Amino acid sequence: MSVPKKINGADYDRKKDREIYQEFKTLTSKFTKTYPLHTITNEPAEQKKFLRAFYQNKIYNPDFHYKQKSALAPSRAAALIASLESMAKKLNPEEALGQLYHRRIFDAEKAIILNSLSQKLGFDWASRAYYHPRKLPVVRVPASFCFPLRPKEHIIEAYEVAYLAQKILVRLGLKYRARIVCRKSRFRGLATAKNKIGIGPATLRSPAHMIRSLAHEILGHAIAGINARKYPAFFARPNSASALCKEEGLAVTLGEMAYSKLKNLLPAKMRSKREDLIPELRLKAILKSRRESFYGTFKYLNRDLKINDYFAWELTTRAKRGVADQSASGANYHDILYFTGREKINALLLKKKLDFKKTISLLNLLNQGKFDLAEWQPLKKHFPAFQTLDLNHYFALFCKELGEIIQSKFSCQ
Repeated sequence: MSVPKKINGADYDRKKDREIYQEFKTLTSKFTKTYPLHTITNEPAEQKKFLRAFYQNKIYNPDFHYKQKSALAPSRAAALIASLESMAKKLNPEEALGQLYHRRIFDAEKAIILNSLSQKLGFDWASRAYYHPRKLPVVRVPASFCFPLRPKEHIIEAYEVAYLAQKILVRLGLKYRARIVCRKSRFRGLATAKNKIGIGPATLRSPAHMIRSLAHEILGHAIAGINARKYPAFFARPNSASALCKEEGLAVTLGEMAYSKLKNLLPAKMRSKREDLIPELRLKAILKSRRESFYGTFKYLNRDLKINDYFAWELTTRAKRGVADQSASGANYHDILYFTGREKINALLLKKKLDFKKTISLLNLLNQGKFDLAEWQPLKKHFPAFQTLDLNHYFALFCKELGEIIQSKFSCQ
């Protein structure tokens, strides 16, 4: 299917938009998200086996079990793709909405194919073919750097993160609530939805990680669809790889901007080179895991970069989660989207050479809904009423509220 490079025509028919959206939604709701493919059910046991073998200089790659092996059967996916292509034929490619939904349908096909493939082939294809390694930058970090374990007083508990998220959302005027599910020393990373904040598996957060996470989820996700819901064409992006690339990249960028603004409020002992390097180290782990097994990636992080066992395990598991055979090369495609999106947005910001205020204004336009970066200029031209979100207000209020919390919680430490 050929995908138009730009939208022609300035007319917008909301009624027709909703009709097309309902048909599109009916089809795309039949394939599930790939997140269950990432959920490891036996991580603690495999961590013990791996570290025991590693200490004995033996090569052992974890045998992870996943909550769900495959989201769709290939035959089922083929039928859905045929239905999407049939829908595409009914749309007029000369109309703005027709071209817009042609893009949606094309991207939905990619998502269905990814979900339908077996776990090994699915992630293999995603990490090697769909997102080519040469599109990612070379990351420079110290060749040798010590990453000590975090002291207990530098850890933010799960219930605290959920409580702070709920508190900030309320103060921002967003009526969200938090649902907390803790499991021993692990908790679920914040996942914002219309009426709740879900909590799922992730490691406990440091104060710096907490700042990034809250900014990522609240500024990058919780407020991203507020006005977009008025216009289904902007919001109709179920399982879309290209729209997720933009949204996650934007969320990472906002997380880093918030961290840069607020990190000086943390006590000096909580501001470390380690915390500044975490995003780059995650990308380093992904780039390495594309070419190496779990063991090879962990060994590189632990022995070459001198990262402690548990942090190296965290970085490697995140990069390799979802891959069926941990002895093979390949990285988690979802995390690759984070970094490809961040690079695209950073390239856009660098090209325009904007100051902080103008940067926020540009990010404000990009934070309007679930669309591909390639569609931004046509959408901005044809839907001017869509640009009503004031990210600058939310960002300033977020930093003010979280800044007060940080000073109150850590001033005595």
